[in-house]
Amino acid sequence: MDSLNQPQSSPTPGGSRNTIRISFIYFGVILLVSLLGFGVYAMFFSPTSEQDVVQQSPRGVTSISLPSGPSEDAVIAEQTAQADAAIVEINESWKEKGDADVDGLSDDREIELGTDVNNFDSDGDGVSDYTEVEIKGTDPLLADTDGDGVSDWNDEVNDLVSQ
Repeated sequence: MDSLNQPQSSPTPGGSRNTIRISFIYFGVILLVSLLGFGVYAMFFSPTSEQDVVQQSPRGVTSISLPSGPSEDAVIAEQTAQADAAIVEINESWKEKGDADVDGLSDDREIELGTDVNNFDSDGDGVSDYTEVEIKGTDPLLADTDGDGVSDWNDEVNDLVSQ
């Protein structure tokens, strides 16, 4: 019962705040020392060149020979050059067959239809003359064959062109 009669000690004002502040200070000091230690290590002890890496390697290795191939950029450039050459070859074969604009319609057929033999899309609607004549059945000279205010390309994209 004596403990009940003794006055309770009240917590000191700001006590828990002081503990938090001290914790942050300790954490900050530890972080600062760690960063400084890493900086000193990086400046004086880490290898600075490939030769340093070889000299510090275990088991007396004096040189390292890594296989090297073409860089990714070189591979992409080579593949692009090959694709460009193939496209030129295909275009030339179409032109030899009498299709100057390489749209799939012969120049004779384009003259018959009144389309431009040097433009694969004579009406400029985004659909090739061949696609309009042979596949979709639209007019290669009118950008909006059905007159609905929507170009043949947009009709095609939205599957609105009636066959």
